[in-house]
Amino acid sequence: MRDALSLLDQIRAFSGRSISAADVATVLGLSDTAFFARVVTLIGEGDHARILEALQEASESGRDFKVLYRDLLNFIRSLLLVAGGANRSLFAASPEELATIESVAGKFSYSELLRIANLLVRDDDTVNRAEHQRLAVEVALLKAATFPRLRSVEEVLSGASVGTGFSRSEPAKAGPHTQADLTTFIQRVQKSQPLIGGYLANAKSSRNSGDRLVFTFSDTYYAEAVSEARDVLQEIAADVYGSPVKIEVEATQEKPAPQAAGQTALREDPVMKAFQKHLGGEVVDTRRSK
Repeated sequence: MRDALSLLDQIRAFSGRSISAADVATVLGLSDTAFFARVVTLIGEGDHARILEALQEASESGRDFKVLYRDLLNFIRSLLLVAGGANRSLFAASPEELATIESVAGKFSYSELLRIANLLVRDDDTVNRAEHQRLAVEVALLKAATFPRLRSVEEVLSGASVGTGFSRSEPAKAGPHTQADLTTFIQRVQKSQPLIGGYLANAKSSRNSGDRLVFTFSDTYYAEAVSEARDVLQEIAADVYGSPVKIEVEATQEKPAPQAAGQTALREDPVMKAFQKHLGGEVVDTRRSK
């Protein structure tokens, strides 16, 4: 209570007798939801100039950039939870803040949020260690803001709309279902099954064979996850296309080279198998410590 009164005195000295939530956030170095909603939206738009303007405002209000970046990552996590359909009890947010989070999450697909999160997490350690933390945060956000350009390049390379996972080397066969229909199908899955929809959108290739949709993955974990959801996917496909559609899943992995006895034993270890199943990794080499 003594500490609380001390903080209240500091806030009164800053704002007078009329104290707002914004004043509290400024004095205590807190970061509000509206600010992060604005920053993430600007990242999605690739607006470098306005990102720098937002960070300048943060600097002028005396915010700690290390804390700001940490809270930005927490905000990104909230977006992923919303996009993934998590129970709202997991959020420590007011109804107003939750509405803002849901609004921002709705601007991105689940796979797009994963990519932005991955770009930002990569620079977390750099920001924490940097002597010039504001510069480190600026660089991290500007790098993340290249996301729209990466998305545009992918559209050109794939010759399809973002999120189709459609391979140019495996064009759709003529039939009642078109490539656009495949895009519609994946978008419907992303709305009802965000995680599975993200896997489909990032499939190695996909093709439409009339009454079949075939998805190929280079990772067996994703292939298994999609296979387990086959019944639900076929229901969605039937609704999209107006007729029964069979979902087929393929996994392609390069044939491993012959392994030494030690590597074979390690590959068969139940703990390693558990890691492979849940994390999608593989043993590529084993070395004895000296």
